[in-house]
Amino acid sequence: MFSGLFPLLLLLLAVPPLAPQSPVQPEGEARTPQSPVQPEGEARTPESPVQPEGEARTPQSPVQPEEEARTPQSPVQPEGEARTPESPVQPEGEARTPQSPIQSEVEVRTPGKLLVVPMDGSHWVGLKVVAEEMARRGHSVLVVIPEVSMRLGPGEHFETLTYPVPYTQDLVNELLEGHAQNLQPSTGSLMEKIRKGWTRVSRLRSFLIATAESLLFNEELVAFLREQEFDAVLTDPLMPTGAILAHNFSVPPVYLLRGIPCGLDLVATACPSPPSYVPRYFTRNTDHMSFVQRVANFLVAMVEPVFCKFLFWEFDGVASRFMHKDITIAEIFTSAPLWLLRYDFTMELPRPLMPNMVLIGGINCAVKRPLTKKRKNSC
Repeated sequence: MFSGLFPLLLLLLAVPPLAPQSPVQPEGEARTPQSPVQPEGEARTPESPVQPEGEARTPQSPVQPEEEARTPQSPVQPEGEARTPESPVQPEGEARTPQSPIQSEVEVRTPGKLLVVPMDGSHWVGLKVVAEEMARRGHSVLVVIPEVSMRLGPGEHFETLTYPVPYTQDLVNELLEGHAQNLQPSTGSLMEKIRKGWTRVSRLRSFLIATAESLLFNEELVAFLREQEFDAVLTDPLMPTGAILAHNFSVPPVYLLRGIPCGLDLVATACPSPPSYVPRYFTRNTDHMSFVQRVANFLVAMVEPVFCKFLFWEFDGVASRFMHKDITIAEIFTSAPLWLLRYDFTMELPRPLMPNMVLIGGINCAVKRPLTKKRKNSC
């Protein structure tokens, strides 16, 4: 038995043992990462500069395959891909941002429709300036005036519509002469002045009532005005015909006035008017009053509601008959959203104002006429 094992031991001792650090590895064995050569089909490490076709490239690769999603840094984007906000070009049909210099023609301002119901005399001067300017700016302005008047007439830009009245031009001329005589100094007694003043006011009120009834109870004319669907009514509240129409048409009125002598405009707007420093009409007081002047100013303020009743009580009846319900002019005035006052603190005394009161003092200066030779010589 030992004779057969002895040659085998000699053979084993003659063969040297294999070292584990051999640089050669058998085929099919996975190479270590230190090997510079990798077999085909093996996944390369990130350090390899070459990648096989079809393999997803890393972000460091300078070349990307076609139809691959590009990063936002790419200056070229494929067709149909949504561009980023930084792109100076936007696809057709995409909503532009507010910063775009080109805007769609969607917001087109349409001109408004304004109805003007003026008061005759010097009150027409301010209303005419506003009506002309509104019409010049492209708005549709219709001025409704009586056939017989003192100063009312057509304009350059607005349209006029006349209606018949029951008086003639002779009555208008008489009113103008009476007004001119009132401007002259009177030498009569106090009672004589009161009587003349009462007569003049009564005739003027009858004239205004006849004018208002001629317009309001003209059914054909009122129906035509209602069909026009005006956006606003510009009028003088001292002649409340336009205010009554605006209230009946449910159209916002705009009042242009210097002021109402009885202070009804202050009552309608709920504007504070303390008699301690706000002087009343016809008192000739200023905002600096003595004790006696303050007492007189306070007494006049207490009488103002009676004066308002005298001026507008017939208009209350006209408005109630026109709208078929009991209503007063004071209630109609409260619905006005805007009051344009021919008032300026440069020439007027200080007093409180409400937010819907806008001062437009001096607007009458836009209408000017050259003086005649006679007036130039008198000046």
